[in-house]
Amino acid sequence: MRRIVVAMDKKILFTGDFFFDYDEPRDDISKIGKWIRDNGYLTVVNLEGPLAVPAKEHAEKKRGPNLAASGTAALILEELNTAGVTLANNHMMDYGEYGLKSTLSILDDKGIKHTGAGVTLEEALKPFVIDTGTVKTAFLSFGWDVEETRYASGHSAGCAPRDKDVILREVRAAKKMYDRVVVCMHWGFEFNRYPMPYDTDLAHATIDAGADLIIGNHPHCVQPYEEYHGKTIFYSLGNFYFGSKRDMFTKVFPERITNQPDYGILVIYEPGSGMTDTRLIVYSRDEKVSGLSDDGKEEILHVLPELEEREYLKTVRRSRNNSTPVLTADEKKNAVKIKALYTVYSLKKAFRTVIPRHR
Repeated sequence: MRRIVVAMDKKILFTGDFFFDYDEPRDDISKIGKWIRDNGYLTVVNLEGPLAVPAKEHAEKKRGPNLAASGTAALILEELNTAGVTLANNHMMDYGEYGLKSTLSILDDKGIKHTGAGVTLEEALKPFVIDTGTVKTAFLSFGWDVEETRYASGHSAGCAPRDKDVILREVRAAKKMYDRVVVCMHWGFEFNRYPMPYDTDLAHATIDAGADLIIGNHPHCVQPYEEYHGKTIFYSLGNFYFGSKRDMFTKVFPERITNQPDYGILVIYEPGSGMTDTRLIVYSRDEKVSGLSDDGKEEILHVLPELEEREYLKTVRRSRNNSTPVLTADEKKNAVKIKALYTVYSLKKAFRTVIPRHR
């Protein structure tokens, strides 16, 4: 088993979305890895897609693209001093149980811990633990089926569900056993600059249940952070490194820094004190490289605004970069909106199927 480098202050580094599909290591990710190892950070990565090179027949039918990492990706995780990965996301089951099992096997072989997906729901819900000396921290990971996360069941492989009752139950159980509990959420719609009330409500309940830190992913842009009852919630860390797909994130935002998907946040967490710090990661489209830079961090990452509910909803709607609904804490209204969204998805699918026949 490989030896993980640990610094004397034993801090944990969280990244945003990570996907690596190059056949060879790249200088930019190697430089980031060197910085991580020089600081002795233990890295926790949101792993988007299986660590496998599966045959096409294993590909699941879905709205979005099917992602699978290259054979080099596992070596890159080692370069990043990865202690653990979170797996509950919309790409982990892109190649079904085959892709998941391959991923789990590779991670186990490399000595990299994992949570959020498994061949059963029980396995998917099992946290991994990092012992930094005097503090044991448990990590849980949950994904959202509306955005194509496939849920595990008692008899089928998949991911841990974004189910409020399940999440709160697992957080309470972990808090009884460990000093700290970190919950990693794969939630929200892509390219939403602000979290929906649906997400903030769940985040607050999760902190109330005993979570010490919440790390969010999936929107492909950085969202604000919030201090709630002395705990920090990072609603979205944005993109960390998305391999050859980095140029495909072309959404433009009405801010001074318009190309928001080219930015991500690294969160540095000290379990003993509960303190966090952040660094900015930026992708240069001209040079085709990602690197550390704090130029513009204050514009990219800021505190969640304290607004009256109606005003906040207006802010969320104005900041969207898509046509998805804004979900609130009202589950009945959310169900209606989600049903309508699925109808739109079905119509778009039918349209894409019909159009090629007339070409």
